[in-house]
Amino acid sequence: MIEKIKKWWNGEWVTYGGSDAFGIGLDRHWTSRFAHSLLGYLKKHQAWIIPTFITVAVSIYLAK
Repeated sequence: MIEKIKKWWNGEWVTYGGSDAFGIGLDRHWTSRFAHSLLGYLKKHQAWIIPTFITVAVSIYLAK
């Protein structure tokens, strides 16, 4: 199961070829690309996301 998750997360290398072009690229499932984008955004903006989340969670808890 772990190997399947690793394969999903990393994707697989594919080669693209035609009569006049050749390339190599990483082909990931769309959900893997979305997860990478989401984690990249959270990592980049964690300085304000985490305190905002904690503030909202505590405010909701105290309001009850």
